[in-house]
Amino acid sequence: MQVFVISLKGSQSESNRKLASMLENERFTVSVIDAVYGPELNAKDYFSAIQHYLSFRNRLITPSELGCALSHKKAYEALLRTGESHALILEDDVILDADACANIRQIMEKMGQFDGYLHLGGMDGLLRSFERVGGTICCEIPPVFRVHDGDLGHLYRTVGYVISASFAKEVLSLMERDIFVIDDFSHVRNHVQVGDFYFSSVVKHPTDLSASSIQSERTTMATRPKPPGLARQIWREIDLTLRAKRKIVNQLRAIDAGSLPNE
Repeated sequence: MQVFVISLKGSQSESNRKLASMLENERFTVSVIDAVYGPELNAKDYFSAIQHYLSFRNRLITPSELGCALSHKKAYEALLRTGESHALILEDDVILDADACANIRQIMEKMGQFDGYLHLGGMDGLLRSFERVGGTICCEIPPVFRVHDGDLGHLYRTVGYVISASFAKEVLSLMERDIFVIDDFSHVRNHVQVGDFYFSSVVKHPTDLSASSIQSERTTMATRPKPPGLARQIWREIDLTLRAKRKIVNQLRAIDAGSLPNE
């Protein structure tokens, strides 16, 4: 099976070599996709890319999230150029071993030429979301679930997954019109109706995210002041109206006082 490893050029070269060597030992064909570093995109390209998703989802894409989405887009384009039916796509911080590779092979043998997106886990540290991902069992060993559309909002990260070429083609078509946060799977489902989403906990992801630019930007977004609720907005309008009324009254009093004759 073809594997695309997404990695920033020149970063973690030793760990990338070890990852590629292990995959090749497990009879995978490995290609490296040079990742797009979002924070280095110029302002014009950034704002041009995010405006549609912002207006549709009322959710800002951070620079690193945009870079991540563009990196996976490059992987989908590379898959379609190969003519293969499926590809395993990994981010370079994935944690996997020979057993994980064997599980992926076993899943693909049992599921055959499925159409869609097989999420391979890596939701370490996201226990509440992990527990909420449900679906219909379609492979028992290793366990694979067909994810209910209503549970896609609890599915996060793109550290490792298998995608079919037909599904990748549809997602690419969506990306040409609308760049989106790459793990917003509900958004994908709303626009791409072919194929299914599957989930199996096979790979892992580091739990220490202190060096993650995406996590840093998402944390900053989460702690920014939130828009006021409806009741607060109504009270603010009332308060501004009362303040304006008092200001007018005070101005009229000042005018009246100024018109009085001096003693």
